[in-house]
Parts: sequence; structure tokens; C-alpha cells
Amino acid sequence: MFFIRNIFIIITMIFASYSAYAEQTNESVIFTANEGSKSITMVNTITRKSASVKTSIMPHNVQSTPDGRYILATGMPADHEGMNHEEMAKMSGKLVVINTQDFEKGVVSEVGIGQHPAHVVTDISGNMAYVTDPSSNNIAVVDIKNMEIKKHIATGKFPHGIRMSHDGKKFYVANLKGDSVSVIDAGEEKSITEIAVGKTPIQVAISVDDKYVYVSLAGENSVAVIDTNTFKLIKKIKVGNFPAQVFTDPKGRYIYVANQGIESKPDNSISVIDTKTNKVIKTIETGLMAHGIVTSDDGDFIYVTNMLEGNVSVIDSANLKHIEKLSVGSKPNGITFVSKIN
Repeated sequence: MFFIRNIFIIITMIFASYSAYAEQTNESVIFTANEGSKSITMVNTITRKSASVKTSIMPHNVQSTPDGRYILATGMPADHEGMNHEEMAKMSGKLVVINTQDFEKGVVSEVGIGQHPAHVVTDISGNMAYVTDPSSNNIAVVDIKNMEIKKHIATGKFPHGIRMSHDGKKFYVANLKGDSVSVIDAGEEKSITEIAVGKTPIQVAISVDDKYVYVSLAGENSVAVIDTNTFKLIKKIKVGNFPAQVFTDPKGRYIYVANQGIESKPDNSISVIDTKTNKVIKTIETGLMAHGIVTSDDGDFIYVTNMLEGNVSVIDSANLKHIEKLSVGSKPNGITFVSKIN
């Protein structure tokens, strides 16, 4: 009887643990910025159920606040298609905000930013958003609560991708037409230096120890590596065609590179760079025109947007194998992961 009771207790504990895990992971979701369908799609990473909401922009990039409560998206106005250059010059791009708890309600607030805002990140607190504005060669600093632009930070020419260091002290900005990376002091909100890296930098990824910055160079089919102690370029790593976004494995093992290619000659892969050797150890097939890339918070899964297929590739990081594709909207670009919606 004692043995049976103990077995029952153990089984109960295992089931309770599994149920708690299932309940927690069922809340983890990915959000994609669908430029073609002018929408944001939310996909539950366990049930695979999805929902989409229309926006007032053609979303290019999407990012969550640290607490997962809000989704921030950048893009040009949704009704700009068919306009000539003069008409478009009079319009403003936007940063829009969606409350993840009321996702079906769509955009709850927005603010105009430049002609073509590119990427957005937040500070550690989640109170301030930093949006790259290529048309003005600066970063717009936005108070998220009031949706007001507080200031602008000068960068290099045509800033595109941006990420914050893990310690929250610096921002690194890929200047697409400047062939450089700007280093921004997060506390002072001003540029420290600008580093020449190579042709057409698109996005950056920062090693988990903040010692290195990896920069996708679309014009060279390579990734540049910067030493953050000296702010010097130390290496270039050959990857696939027209690498777009790059992302750091939370476990510190790898840097993932989405190889996009171009529409007339799309690539369909990601390159996996070993951070110990700074060499590509594997190339994994995805869908056509792999663009955005993110991982789950624990690093177990990799999610890649495939622009020409309207879906997201799911990759198991343990064996670096493609698992499946999840349907989203048309021409998905940016992607972000939220472990729990509060």
C-alpha cells in the first residue's frame, strides 16, 4: 500500500509539473510583421493557432517590450502604394503599438516617424523605443506611454538594423548606406563612434557576453565581427546570399544568419556560426527569401520568416534541423518572440 501510494504521488507530481509546463509554454507566441498583407500575425508556438490584425502601415519590423505587454511595429503608410515620389515625400512612416492582451483590437496608438522607419528596439525598462530613421540619418527616441518623440540621435548614413547590448549600456546600429556601425551610449543617448565594416550592413547581433558584435553585410555575402573592447573589425565570415537579419543564440553557442537573396534569385537558408571558432558549421534550408530571425528565450527553437512563402520556418537548435513551416501573412519581414503575455 505504501509503495502504491508513493507511485501515485510521483505520478501526480510528474503530471502537475507537465501541466504547469504546458500552461506556461502555451502562452509563448511569435509575432510577424507582414509587409505584403499590411498586418501583424500572432502564432502560439505550441498549439500553432494563429490570428492576424490589420494595421495602418506596411509593417517592416516588429519588437516586443521586455514584459511582453506591447508589440511595436514600424513601416510606411499602408496607402502609399501607387503614389509618386513627391506624394510619398509628404507622407510619414509610423511606429504603431499593439496591446498583446487585446491583440484582436489591433493598433492602440501610433506616432509619425520619418519617411521610412526601419527597425525598433526598447530600453531595458520598456518605457522608451528607439527607431531607426533612414531618411534623416538618426534614431528617434519615443516615449511609449505618451507616444511622443523626445529627441533624435545622429547616426551614420541610412541607419537600418539596431540592437541593444545585453547589459543595456549601448546600442549598435547598422548604417546600410554608410557601410558602418554606429555605437550609441544608451545612458547619454549619443553616438560614441562609427566603425567601418563593409558593404551594405543590414542588422547586428551581439554575443551573450557583449564582447562581440556580428553584422550582416548584404553587399558582401558575409558577416563582420567587431571587438567591442577596441571597436575594431576583427574578422569577416562568408555566409549565404544577401544576409539580412542576424540573431544570437541565448545559450551563447551560435550566431544565426538569415540568407535572403534577392527576389529574382532568392536564397532559402540560414547560416549557423559557431561563436567559439567564428566559422560556419552548418547551413540549414528554410523557405524562400529568409529574412527575419529570432529564437525562443531558452534558445531551443529558431524561427525564420520566409518572405516569398508567407510562412515561418521552425528549427530545432539541438540538432539544427528544420521541423515545419507555420503560415502567417504575405511577405513576412520582422519577427519577435514573447515567452509569456502578461
